[in-house]
Amino acid sequence: METKVVYDVFHVFPWDWRIPFDLFLGGLGVGAFLCAIALMFYKKNDQLVAVKIGAVLGPVAMAVGLLVMLSDLAQPFRIYKTVVRLNTSSTFSWGGIFQEGFIVFSAIFAVLLLTERSKAFRQKMAVFAGFFALFVAGYHGFLLSFVTARPLWNAGAVNVASVFASINAGIAAVVLLTFLSKKGREEMRELNRTLRDLLLVSLLIQLSTCLIWIVTLIHGKADFVNAYHVMNQQFGLLFWIGAIIIGMVFPFAVLAVYCTGKRKDQAIPVIVICLPILVGCYIFRHVLIMAGQIS
Repeated sequence: METKVVYDVFHVFPWDWRIPFDLFLGGLGVGAFLCAIALMFYKKNDQLVAVKIGAVLGPVAMAVGLLVMLSDLAQPFRIYKTVVRLNTSSTFSWGGIFQEGFIVFSAIFAVLLLTERSKAFRQKMAVFAGFFALFVAGYHGFLLSFVTARPLWNAGAVNVASVFASINAGIAAVVLLTFLSKKGREEMRELNRTLRDLLLVSLLIQLSTCLIWIVTLIHGKADFVNAYHVMNQQFGLLFWIGAIIIGMVFPFAVLAVYCTGKRKDQAIPVIVICLPILVGCYIFRHVLIMAGQIS
């Protein structure tokens, strides 16, 4: 009689929803701050509503995300050790420095901006905080790739897609919040083409790199293929409909229509564009984190 041994494997998720939520909010904050800085220097005006919203949203979103993440740790108050006991060989240690530095310097810039004090100094602070924002964006994008045991996180293009997910979420949040005020809506008429073109290019890069990532997984080595099948079986519907179609394809198609033909001088439908981007960016983070832990 043939004997068969069957194993019941229970997948444990060391990271729950709080980690993708932290990455989503942190990425949104960085993207919003970079959007504000870009608009400030491009328009040579740091008193635009969009600039103020992005400047405030940056440190606030990052801080809230970190607080949510710390609630997942057994000893959250030890976060201070990332500053006083820097381990130069640890990616996570450097990440703590970058994120905490971004919160501090972007918050200083936001206070200077809102109080309209020392224009020359606040512009220098904007550049300084902007460098920290770029480091954090790169850290969020390439963080998972350092976990070499998870093949889903090691197909290179996904790192670039993660960076642009942060940029898209930040721009969408700034545009959406700016549009809520009367003065902001007036500004949006002037900034319409600039932000529209920026979002269009950024969405195209995110969508392209996501598809390259999928192709790399499907046609890669055995552990890549297995990782893709696991993700598709567990989260396929959520990923393809939520992250790809709703979060990228749909807003990109609408923006493309408004960038060509008779509609190119019309204002984009803000809610129709921004809400799907925000929803899709969170779903992308959620699927990436959760599927990567079981692949």
